[in-house]
Amino acid sequence: MIRNAIAGFLLSTALVFPALAQDMKPIREVEVTVDTAGIGNAQAATYWGTLQDDLKAAILTKVAPSQDEAAYVIKIRIDDVSLTNGFQEKLGLGDTTLSGNVLVQDDKNHVGDDAYDLTVDVNAAKPLLPEGYDFTAADADSKVYYNAMVNAFADGVVTRLK
Repeated sequence: MIRNAIAGFLLSTALVFPALAQDMKPIREVEVTVDTAGIGNAQAATYWGTLQDDLKAAILTKVAPSQDEAAYVIKIRIDDVSLTNGFQEKLGLGDTTLSGNVLVQDDKNHVGDDAYDLTVDVNAAKPLLPEGYDFTAADADSKVYYNAMVNAFADGVVTRLK
């Protein structure tokens, strides 16, 4: 059931975002690397295990990819992740975060290059959780929570492409 909900969400964003992508920089490629040394917690390492592929896919559903050699390349290096449960989040005892450095690179002439650090947390992910989802009662290591965090990071990247 969750898989169907996620597939529906990705399909709906795939249909909506290309229309919005007309005002964005054209993207030729997305590269994501994860600094595994930045994941000191074994539970977090398992939780974020497919992050490279998932984040790349989330971004590519939100932009209209281009084969043009003049299009931009997005390079993301995730250097820190943390994982807490909803109870800890509610009490302010911890934060689930996803942090990294983003480089939007114009390989042709570097005039439009942009580099910045991006961190998303539960507050950024809340609007992406299914209606009625109680994150304070759920474990942060649920797939729904994970997808919301990945999509929040992808949204942060795509928002800056204008």
